[in-house]
Amino acid sequence: NYNNEKADKLNAASLNGRMEWRPRTNLSLRLVNGFEYVKQGAFAYGDVNGETNGVDSVNINHESYYDRRIYDTGLQVDFHNTYFWLRSQTSLQLLDDTYNVDQDASPRDLYYAVQSEKQRLLSEEINIKNVTAGRYNWNFGLFAFSHAIDRSTDVFINMANPAYQLEKRYDDDSRGIAFYHQSQLQLTSQLILEAGIRYDRERANSIHTENKLTADTVVLRNQYDSPLTFSQWTPRISLQYRFNRDNQLYATWAKGYKTGGFNTVFEEEQERTFGPEKSWNYEIGGKAAFWNRRLFAEFALFYIDMQNQQVKQLIDMQGVKIFNAGSSVSKGAEISLKAIPSPSASFTLSYGFTHATFSRYTYSSEADYTGNYLPFVPRHTLSAGGDFTVPFRSAFSDRLRLQANYTGMGEMYWHENNRVKQPFYGLLNASVGVEKGRLNLTLWTKNIMNSSYLGYYFEASGRRLGKPGKPFTAGISLGYSL
Repeated sequence: NYNNEKADKLNAASLNGRMEWRPRTNLSLRLVNGFEYVKQGAFAYGDVNGETNGVDSVNINHESYYDRRIYDTGLQVDFHNTYFWLRSQTSLQLLDDTYNVDQDASPRDLYYAVQSEKQRLLSEEINIKNVTAGRYNWNFGLFAFSHAIDRSTDVFINMANPAYQLEKRYDDDSRGIAFYHQSQLQLTSQLILEAGIRYDRERANSIHTENKLTADTVVLRNQYDSPLTFSQWTPRISLQYRFNRDNQLYATWAKGYKTGGFNTVFEEEQERTFGPEKSWNYEIGGKAAFWNRRLFAEFALFYIDMQNQQVKQLIDMQGVKIFNAGSSVSKGAEISLKAIPSPSASFTLSYGFTHATFSRYTYSSEADYTGNYLPFVPRHTLSAGGDFTVPFRSAFSDRLRLQANYTGMGEMYWHENNRVKQPFYGLLNASVGVEKGRLNLTLWTKNIMNSSYLGYYFEASGRRLGKPGKPFTAGISLGYSL
């Protein structure tokens, strides 16, 4: 709580619209618009009991909140003739947000931060592919984007004597372009080879000024105008063997890539930027259908070799920095089943296992986390559910829809040091809906058993902090299809 008020209250509203126009049979346009407003209590952290994973109540002296406004719009144009299919997707996102956080998460007036940010993201993608599927099929594409961020951050350090303020200003922008191609060749009636290549090039720039303010002085602490350039080729190869329409085996090899960037907080000059990470991804799997397409099954085995991995590290009283830790290996398996015994009923079951560890990671001169599990990667994931539609004609309904599902995950470590983990837990959810024409009314519940689990955990200033997972929740949704 803050001033005896709930620390995690939420007010949200959204408005979405879509328009479609087909002036000719081979030309269509689709325009989508969306606006979202959110104002919520945020950063509601309490001390975590290391033995029980219980979380103490929030007790802060400075209001913590998050205020966000997002506008999204996109125009999709499709054109085709007897030779090719052409699609253009233009997108724009505008974001304006502010957050206020009591960074010491205590009733003491030690330090807090206020940040406001404006973002503009504009992107364009053009894709062309052959229309008539044959022994050889092709696909070419072009993607370009421009992203601008104007960020203002003020950190108030009241625990110092004298107290001071860090005034940080960032003007960041990045621009990129990518070309890609994929070919599909049917080697035999059952064997298909797919090969693709993508080239990305991005240029980013950050203009930063940081001042230290006391009651009577202003000292420039840091100032730079720094560019970064990234480029990379990422290939992908896949081989499929199709026994028939529903049964196939496949093997895929692909290179992954994630660009580097700038840190908003850092302690040393070399930490001002972080480099890109790369991965080599291997996967084999298959899918099949049984009992006249009433039962579907899929499985996959994967292996991911990550190099120069980007890892987040907390800096006390400032925030989070990203640096390149070393390398990791993730391997595992996934299996899923779906049964459709009748048109009005379906059941799903899926399970995943992941073993993800650092193969090389020196955290500091005192700590080596090589061999430790990656944080935020659950060892086991489980999901099971059922969906039923029952005809129920009356003055108020055409049909009833009943849904129930169980999701489980764990164990999962919260930090690279592997000192605290979230054991396996499960959530049971259900809903009952009534549909009448274009109108639908749904009563839903989440976490029916009120399972207790950690929703988030981190360590700062020698403390273990976190927030509990969401408890039992119920609500009503009303929808109308135009």
